[in-house]
Amino acid sequence: MTPGKIRYSLVPVGALRAVVQVLTLGAAKHGDRGYESGDLRDEYLDALFRHLEDYRAGEWLDNESTWPHLAHVGANALILLALEMRVRTKDPRL
Repeated sequence: MTPGKIRYSLVPVGALRAVVQVLTLGAAKHGDRGYESGDLRDEYLDALFRHLEDYRAGEWLDNESTWPHLAHVGANALILLALEMRVRTKDPRL
């Protein structure tokens, strides 16, 4: 391994695929990158916690999407990270 290079091979492929599937469902419902329209941070934070609490209560799959609640948590966390990075870096490309 070359020092200083990031290692995408560390990303668990199956888990990433589940998160991307949830993002794909969200895009079909709200449009591609629909999370960029307006200030939706609170809505994504609320959704993240709803899915996390459903998982903590012992529920594995979301009733509507039939994908794991933790995939929804991951998707919401990525969206929140993207929104924060865009605001904090002032870089609209993020």
